[in-house]
Amino acid sequence: MKVTVYRLNVLTAVQILCERNAAGLTSPREVADELAKPVENIRVMMLRLKAISLLERPYTGCYKLSNKAEEILKETRKHD
Repeated sequence: MKVTVYRLNVLTAVQILCERNAAGLTSPREVADELAKPVENIRVMMLRLKAISLLERPYTGCYKLSNKAEEILKETRKHD
C-alpha cells in the first residue's frame, strides 16, 4: 500500500480535527474545510482510506483514524 502525500494530508487533517472534537470524530465536510478542497473529493478519499483500513467509521458520516494510520503518521514524523 502506497501512502501518498495527499493521503497523508487527509490523515493528518483527520487527526487534528478528531483531537479538537470532544467526540473524537470528524466529517468529510470538516476535513474539506480544513484542507480547502472540494468536499466530494475528500469524501471519496476518506472512503478509499476506510477501504484500506486507515480510517474507521463508527457512525455514518463520522470518521476517526485507525491504529494502522496512527502508526503511519508516527513513522512519518520520525523522518521529518
